[in-house]
Amino acid sequence: MNGRSVKDLKIGDFGVISKTLTENDVYNYAGITGDFSWLHVNIEKARKGLFKERVVHGMLTAGMVSAVLGTQVPGPGTIYVSQTLKFLKPVYFNDTVTARAEVVKLDVERDRATLRTTVTNQRGEIVVDGEAVVIPPRPEHEPEHASASPAADQIRTAGSKARQVRSVGARMKVRIAAR
Repeated sequence: MNGRSVKDLKIGDFGVISKTLTENDVYNYAGITGDFSWLHVNIEKARKGLFKERVVHGMLTAGMVSAVLGTQVPGPGTIYVSQTLKFLKPVYFNDTVTARAEVVKLDVERDRATLRTTVTNQRGEIVVDGEAVVIPPRPEHEPEHASASPAADQIRTAGSKARQVRSVGARMKVRIAAR
């Protein structure tokens, strides 16, 4: 299933996802990224720091926006182009946060959507604010090879040439070995 194309989106369309961020989430994220900063994993040192307790990684919190974009608005098949972020307040262990993405601009000609992105805590305070630009999925009846950008065409062309070179190289090895 694909999400909505730029032609199917409307200004004001939005999606939301909520999650309680736990100690387990923080340690899993730290393990994946390698960010074991004491702010996130050292209780004793965190008590002496600015926030007086451990905090959730800012990018873990902001990453929830990606879930909204990739599953709701525009939905499956969406390609992230850019994201701005402002971290306004800390998120603590066991805070329930809600990520929201709302369509604020559509560029049908360039096949782009701009969305205001926010993450709020259980008190309704904005903890992360930003803006995302995405390439929404294409309608299912459009061919997959239709290009979103000249850069995408170059990547496809380069990939095709690389496969051709590998193929030629494999044939050359076979010929050399046969001599």
